[in-house]
Amino acid sequence: MLWIGLIVVVAAGAWLLRRRGVPRLVWPGDDSQPIVERSSVPPLPMASEEQRKSRTLLTAFRSDEFPAPVDAEQEDRRVIERALQLLAEHTGAAQSVLWRPDDEHDGVLTAVAWSPGAEPPVLHEQHALLVRLSAQEQRSTYNPGGPHLEVVSVGAMLGVERGAVSVHFRELPVDDRTTITEWVTRHGRGIADLYDAVRARSVLATRTNKLRAMVRTATTLQGSRDPMALERGLVRDACTVTGAEWATIVRWNNEERRGELSHSGESAPDFGPRVVAGPSSLVGEVCSSGQLRAFPDARPLHDPDEQVFDHVSLPHMVRSLCIAPLRRGGNEAAIGAILLGHSGRGRLAHNDAHAAADLGVIAAGALETAWAVREATERARTDQLTGLPNRRAFDESFGRIVAETDRYGGAMALVLADIDHFKRVNDTYGHEAGDQVLKAVGAVLTGARRGTDVVVRLGGEELALLLPQTEAQGAAEVAERLREAIEALRVRTSAGEIRVTSSFGVALYEARSGSATTLFERADKALYAAKHGGRNRVELDAS
Repeated sequence: MLWIGLIVVVAAGAWLLRRRGVPRLVWPGDDSQPIVERSSVPPLPMASEEQRKSRTLLTAFRSDEFPAPVDAEQEDRRVIERALQLLAEHTGAAQSVLWRPDDEHDGVLTAVAWSPGAEPPVLHEQHALLVRLSAQEQRSTYNPGGPHLEVVSVGAMLGVERGAVSVHFRELPVDDRTTITEWVTRHGRGIADLYDAVRARSVLATRTNKLRAMVRTATTLQGSRDPMALERGLVRDACTVTGAEWATIVRWNNEERRGELSHSGESAPDFGPRVVAGPSSLVGEVCSSGQLRAFPDARPLHDPDEQVFDHVSLPHMVRSLCIAPLRRGGNEAAIGAILLGHSGRGRLAHNDAHAAADLGVIAAGALETAWAVREATERARTDQLTGLPNRRAFDESFGRIVAETDRYGGAMALVLADIDHFKRVNDTYGHEAGDQVLKAVGAVLTGARRGTDVVVRLGGEELALLLPQTEAQGAAEVAERLREAIEALRVRTSAGEIRVTSSFGVALYEARSGSATTLFERADKALYAAKHGGRNRVELDAS
């Protein structure tokens, strides 16, 4: 019994037991050959500078109470492996193995640890069935035939899970089977207790880390008014608190009863462009009711009829899912929701959804304020009629693109567009019809732009395009395509169908030429030349 005491002493100083890539013993069927698979877990990323700084705020918890050195995982495994090695040496076995049920697959045992040797034994069908039987029925088993004793396995409860400890022989052991079985039974269960103790310490440390994440959220998110920083922080801490692999934030509009994706973490699945959550979608139901939902087994949500967002089902790589509302308190309406996902079945449950909801309460007030500020800023930079950026946004984009051109070289182009005879449209068809024409022309310009181009309404019937990294010929070609598209446009209004044309003036700014201050004036002169040259044409600044 002395060696058991030594093991318990070692366990008191063990770090957290985290499973690396370990073999899995899979039984496809009672008559099938067991398969030993290997899986791996990527190493934990090193803390960023931002994360290291944020830890100084965690005065409620001492950072050295639960240290996590780089080699903690290997040290934890050595504790269990040493105990298994002692068992193998005492029984004269070549190897001993600790098995536990796989979290995701029924009929699968995972080798938690083994010793000695780099790999656990590859079990043939009969031995695999013996190990499985000992785990399921929590009793001892051994090979019934053969020239000598080859395997002895005993059931061992790992918490509430039915695991097993097995010893494997290459040669005839000195002791008889009964003696060996007694040793494996007694000390195998001691190894299981040791594993439980190390795992309990791991759970305690994990909960401490979750509490730290809660404190970090409270101390860092409340002090920020930057929506992007708030969303990134909430996604990061929600994953830490729940163990989720990814998180996504949805902003909910209670008046329109619809939600839109506001931020997705790096590992989040792509739900599609401009995905929307209506009240009949799963996300919409959570936002409307304020009731969290958890799906430890999310496979039913892969069905196309199950809509996580409108007309969007859950991607197949997501096996567990939680959706928690974002709101200030229990009686408040939700301002959004946070989705948490994991590729493993059973990895997320109701407790994780509650933890995410608690984080949401902490962050909701700051998020709501930041979103309101961002919305007000966007309104101030947006033309209310066409939805295009306005003159203020044009000035901001102009300065940015000029600076980028000077930095990276090349040229940028400014294209001014003016709807021909627009006053006649208003006088003939009315201002409401004129507004519809403006919207339609703005939509043509927006639909034809590249991702980096900027389309704005300067005022009245005048619009502009900023084309980064564009030479004169390319800018002229863009303007000509837009002219043709507007000429072919037929705007249906309450006053009838309206057709219009537009004139375009194009000017170029070359990097570090110092002519940025005259770019607008030169483009305007080119537009004036197009107007007086017969309209419905493109003129390029010649200076």
